[in-house]
Amino acid sequence: MVSAELIALRELRNNAIAHNLHLPPPNDLTSPEVWYYGGEADLLHNTITIIDLMHGALNGSSFDWDDMQTQHKRNAQDLWLNCAFDIPGR
Repeated sequence: MVSAELIALRELRNNAIAHNLHLPPPNDLTSPEVWYYGGEADLLHNTITIIDLMHGALNGSSFDWDDMQTQHKRNAQDLWLNCAFDIPGR
């Protein structure tokens, strides 16, 4: 089934990502056929739901997505709060 979100994502891919030609004009952002800022969060959420269902059906188990997100955030904080970067000459 083709949804407005899929059409918008394909348009974004074709016009902005794959060929890097141009972004849609700002006045077109109200159209449902244009990808909107923040739409990637909805797409990711829907993708996670599909992956979890498929993985559960194939393997009889599931992922703990919330714990995984918490762990990734903790790892990112550990990296940025505990690493020092030194650029010679600056």
